[in-house]
Amino acid sequence: MNKAVSLLVLIKSLSKAEKCYFKLYSNLQSGEKGYIALYQLMESKEEVDEIQKLFTTENPGSNFEVAVKHLSHIILECIAHLCEKQDMQARIFNYVTLAEILFERGLVEDSFAELRRARKLAEFYEYGLLCMLVRRKELKYMSAIDFAGITEKRLVDKQMKLNELTKYTRNANMHVQLYDIIKYRLTYKGLARSNRQQQNLDDLVLSKLHLVSNTSQKTFETQKLHLLFQATYFLNSGNYKTALRFY
Repeated sequence: MNKAVSLLVLIKSLSKAEKCYFKLYSNLQSGEKGYIALYQLMESKEEVDEIQKLFTTENPGSNFEVAVKHLSHIILECIAHLCEKQDMQARIFNYVTLAEILFERGLVEDSFAELRRARKLAEFYEYGLLCMLVRRKELKYMSAIDFAGITEKRLVDKQMKLNELTKYTRNANMHVQLYDIIKYRLTYKGLARSNRQQQNLDDLVLSKLHLVSNTSQKTFETQKLHLLFQATYFLNSGNYKTALRFY
């Protein structure tokens, strides 16, 4: 029943474009379409018990639980397909998947071309982990073809790029961790009122300053997190005007 409740919430949250795409997708499918009857019931009704009762009565040959699982799977697939056109991360993953397919079929150059598209997007939008994934894939494929047509210098350059990226990603993760800690304290412990609480805040600031001073690569993401940290620090200290300025 929990799965049915989740599905009902999911269907109620669908946008007009997502509903249209689901209906188009369903019309192209062949075979048993009991899940469409379930979708129509969930679109028009509000209670899962009532939906299950109506579905069982109107579709005696169909299993409600199976229909719920199937419909959930199809709707999520439709949403994911639409997201590929809008979500950059989904698009990057799609390029990586295409590269894998092409490489397995011996289309090496085409495979590397897809990885270059993925890397270009990942670098532009500063998706550090995705950049690492793409660069590791490139090195893996190069190794698989015994580094054909690749000079040692080019290989070392690519390895160094990956090392720099690993260092940057770790650094960015530290920014996130410090911001999450100070945000957690503000949310659950409130403003710093005692000397001890203020000292704990100042210790976080020292850690932050050390991190910033050792950050060679300044990116939008790390600068944003740094400003958010400062704003949250001043909120914790009760200095709202300065906090607002940093926000």
